[in-house]
Amino acid sequence: MPRLAPELIRAARSRHPLLPLLLPECRTIEQASMELRWLAREGRWGARGTGGGGGRGWLRALCEKRGRGWPLQYLLGTQPFGALEIMCERGVLIPRPETEQFTSHLGGHILKHLHPRSRVGIVDLCTGTGCIPLLLHNQLSMAGMSSRILGVDISARALRSSKRNLEHNKKSLSANVREDIEFFHGNVLAVDGLIEAIGEKVKGVDIVISNPPYISKESFNRSTGRSVRNYEPKLALAPEGGDGDIFYPAIGRAAERLGSQAVVAEVEGWEQANRVKQEWEGTGVWEGVDIWRDFAGIGRTVVGWRCGWEWIRDGPDVVSYRDWKE
Repeated sequence: MPRLAPELIRAARSRHPLLPLLLPECRTIEQASMELRWLAREGRWGARGTGGGGGRGWLRALCEKRGRGWPLQYLLGTQPFGALEIMCERGVLIPRPETEQFTSHLGGHILKHLHPRSRVGIVDLCTGTGCIPLLLHNQLSMAGMSSRILGVDISARALRSSKRNLEHNKKSLSANVREDIEFFHGNVLAVDGLIEAIGEKVKGVDIVISNPPYISKESFNRSTGRSVRNYEPKLALAPEGGDGDIFYPAIGRAAERLGSQAVVAEVEGWEQANRVKQEWEGTGVWEGVDIWRDFAGIGRTVVGWRCGWEWIRDGPDVVSYRDWKE
């Protein structure tokens, strides 16, 4: 990373004494100023959650952590996700805009193509914060459609986070949310046990979704930023053993054995998307498999469907993240 110019540091200090602390990560005065406002307004929870303390020095402590590469969401304590506010804590993966995009698009697809009195069965594998089940439930319940959604994760910390997020967002969810959504421990790679556990909790699965660990060991070391490498949970990003594709055959098998009408999984980019597409096509289970693109036009979501669910192949219109959020 290039060194900061002394002139930049002096200019930042002239605006606010804490701005230079943010420059190593923000790189510009404008970005540092914006993050300082956010930290000053919303960062007290993050100060407690990251050991920053609640005394007079809490804001400086947060700025120092941010300058060392701490993710902003851990310091603020939350991340917007559709109409929801997802609580973020170290040890649990921060929800990404690409995940928000495909989840929102899927929810809209369901509302457009399924009968409004349907009760949709959804399973989210590697649920993390629970952001995908919670946002889908929000979208469907606001339109009067009922659902039964399971979120599965191997991490006890992630499951605690998902349950906290359900409680944190319950005003944006239906009155029956505690019956509609359930988070539980499960190993996606142990398909037999997973199927048995899911079968005891839901009758009929329409869609299996997953944002699994998909970054290879080489890509993790080469392509991720220091904020991701040093502070987010590697287990949620890169599979043990280094094979970034290892989860996708298991996700496909789980969807097949559950009788799911569709399977939807997030991937790293075009190369992995095409490998997963070929893997799922090769099973002969799905009538079709296609790839959705993200804001930048990159293939980031692979979808497979059975007969009658061809509508799910249509991905989001490719727009910029700024335009999409506005």
